[in-house]
Amino acid sequence: MKLINALTTGILASSMLFMFTGCSKDDDNNSSNTPTPAVASMTAKVDGVTWTSLTNKVSASIISNVTNLTGVASDSTLLTITIQDAVAVGDTIDLGPGSGNAGVFALTPNGTANGWSSNGNAACYGEMIITAMDVTNKKISGTFEYKVWRATDNTFKTITDGVFTNVTYATSITSGGNNTFTVKIDGVTFTPAIISGTASFGNLIISAADNQGSKAVGITVPETVTPGTYAIGTIGDLYYGTYNPNSSIFTVSDSGSVVISSHNTTTNNIVGTFNFVSSPFGGGTSYELTFGSFNITY
Repeated sequence: MKLINALTTGILASSMLFMFTGCSKDDDNNSSNTPTPAVASMTAKVDGVTWTSLTNKVSASIISNVTNLTGVASDSTLLTITIQDAVAVGDTIDLGPGSGNAGVFALTPNGTANGWSSNGNAACYGEMIITAMDVTNKKISGTFEYKVWRATDNTFKTITDGVFTNVTYATSITSGGNNTFTVKIDGVTFTPAIISGTASFGNLIISAADNQGSKAVGITVPETVTPGTYAIGTIGDLYYGTYNPNSSIFTVSDSGSVVISSHNTTTNNIVGTFNFVSSPFGGGTSYELTFGSFNITY
């Protein structure tokens, strides 16, 4: 990830969300004396039109050295930013192509329509600035702005005047004691130490990581998914996967499939298998995940 000094001028860009299980960065230099309001908020303009997240649909996380900010408006449109590092007060983070970070605008929070991303086209740009953090109460504030592109119709959108204030951020996910998850990555079996499932904004996120949280695999499906076989796409699609080989590399699925064997929405248990190919934003070495299986209570 490229960090730009807060006093340096630069182009503003954006990034997108994905959350893994792990540990957060040390609190050193992450505090600020700047007071923040009691209520979380996230606002912006999308092509000049005011956009406001619902208060109960704005959230953040700093987990496994990955930072995310997400908000969903009353019309179900979503803005989300993902940064491949744990942020600190005063950071100005590049969200443009080649940064390893991404910002997204989507029409639905569960990926039922293709979204726009800041990292898929050379004409995109953006940045996020962290203006305040309260590490005791885990609150974060800042600004953002970015330009996004959608491959399916070659269209752009510009997100400006982005402000988030007093947003609570998570630093860990508790692993369910009876959860199981295994997968082969380029032919080598990965058996994680931390396994969890989280229902969020209409999605069910299945996450698995090593003890340090630096190596992690994730599968996202709709929260209401029923037994069947589904094609895995990329971020912005209804079904997608992610893989972090370490704390500095983030990849997202290009193709694959997930088979849901059972999903009990009363007991919140889901069982399935999967495989997908995952590549870094902007290109690079791809990873093949095969023989994946999970049995998770979320």
